[in-house]
Formats: sequence, structure tokens, C-alpha cells
Amino acid sequence: MIIQWFPGHMHKTGKILREEISKVDVIVEILDARIPGSSLNPVIEKIAENRRVLYLLNKADLADSEGIDIWLGFFRKFGKNVLAVDARDINSVKKIVAKIKEVSGIDTDTQVLGERRKRVRAMITGVPNVGKSTLINTLAGSNKAATGNRPAVTKSVQKIRTPYDIDLIDTPGILWPKFENQRVGFRLAVLGSIRDEILDIFEIVMSLCDVIRRHYQPQFLKRFGADEYPEENIDVIALVGLRRGCKVKGGDVDYQKAAGLLLRDVRDGKLGPICLEFPDDVFKDSDSFELLEKKGEEDFLDE
Repeated sequence: MIIQWFPGHMHKTGKILREEISKVDVIVEILDARIPGSSLNPVIEKIAENRRVLYLLNKADLADSEGIDIWLGFFRKFGKNVLAVDARDINSVKKIVAKIKEVSGIDTDTQVLGERRKRVRAMITGVPNVGKSTLINTLAGSNKAATGNRPAVTKSVQKIRTPYDIDLIDTPGILWPKFENQRVGFRLAVLGSIRDEILDIFEIVMSLCDVIRRHYQPQFLKRFGADEYPEENIDVIALVGLRRGCKVKGGDVDYQKAAGLLLRDVRDGKLGPICLEFPDDVFKDSDSFELLEKKGEEDFLDE
């Protein structure tokens, strides 16, 4: 399975990020808690080099708790500031606010007589569809940023004031030009960081069936009321179609529709909490924070 796309607007976004980076106190990179390594963007990592960074493993409510603990331990092993959060949850937001202030090093509680109260300037970054706009709206207390369960909803840089003495810079989601490791592309595609219109959804779901077979058979069987997980992936999709009434004229299974339904169930957490990867899948070894692949970030930034 080869996943490719034209990165034109994302190249522009990379340039915008470089221009804005000098104006902020802390960078908040949002990752999907189900694929923290694959959603860690080397383009952003390069831009954020030597800056204060807070990593948020968002959508933690959709992720396997054991997997989250493994990932938190891995990030902290290398001295990274990291939290597992649900951007829609007010308790998570309180933790995020406190951590942003801590990482920034800005004291917003003490005001010098005759001077304005200090505020933290935080840039919100991440690949498409990890929940940047949801977090921003929760922090702002209103719908300041467009949201949607699809990539490329945010089109330009937005500056947003919050009641927490934090000013946010919202940036468009950005990917890198190519995936040398197609497994990374697959994981991003499964969770909606790449536009469905340019993907072969059926092929992606066929691969997803392998992941479910290895790790999440009980959840699948419970969801679709089956006793046994089929041996062939095509039969897994057929089972979904039969259970959900996905049929074409004549009564045969509508495989394309059934595949899309299974994919949406996984994205929406209807199979239960999942984790599609672990550190060994995307990092060179347990003693390194270096990704298995460079993902072409140098060429992307230097163009």
C-alpha cells in the first residue's frame, strides 16, 4: 500500500511556523494517543529545535491505558514534558494550563506595579485531525477555531486569547512530504490524518483487519455480535457488512460501505480503547528518541 499526496499548502505552513516560532514562549505539539510516534512530526521537531516543547497525547479516552502508560514512560525517559489528555474534558484542561505555564517558565501570577500582567504565548501544532482546534476552543471557552473529524480544517494561523493568561497561536495541521515507512502512513490514514479522498479505504481497512486480529479480536466480536474472528480479512469485512445491513442490489455485501463503517468505528472508539503502535515500532531503539525514518523533513524545510 503506497500513500502519497501533494504537500503544497503544507510547505507553506512550514514556512509560517518558522516565522512564528520566535514569537512564542512554548510549543504545544498535540499527538494522537493511539499513535504518538507516527503523529510526532519531524518537520515540527526540526522547527522546534532548542525550544520549550510540551507534548500532549490527546484523545486519551480512545487509547488503551496500558499503551498510554508505556508511551508516557518513554517520553519522560528522555526528559520530555508530556501529558495524556482529553481536550474536551475540563479536568484535562486544568492540567494542560498548569503544564503550559510550568514549561514556559513564565510567572503569570505575579504582577509588577505599573506593568501589564504577564501572559504566556503558546503555539499549538500537530498533524491534521489530532484535536488542535478542539483544545483551543476548550481553552478559549468558545468556538474560536473550526473543528471537524477530518484533516485540513484549520486553513491559516489564528491568534486566540484565553482567560488563563495564555495566548494561543493556532496553526494548520502539517504533514511531511513522503512516508518512507508505509506503516506510519497506514496508521495516520486509519485515524484520519490524511484525507480519505486520496486513499484506498478498502485497502487500508484490509490492513486494519490484521491489527484487530493481533490485538483486538474480543472487542471486535463484542461490537459485531460474532463468535469467531474470520481467518480471511475479506471475510471480516463481509461479516461487518452482514451485521450492519450493508448490501448492494441483489443482496450481496457492499464491501466498500462495510469497510468504511469499520474504519469509522475504529476512529470513533466504538471498538473500545486501542493503541496501534508502541515505541519500538517507530523509534530506532529504547535508548533513542530518534525516529526510524527521517521522513524527508530537511528537504521540505530547505525548499
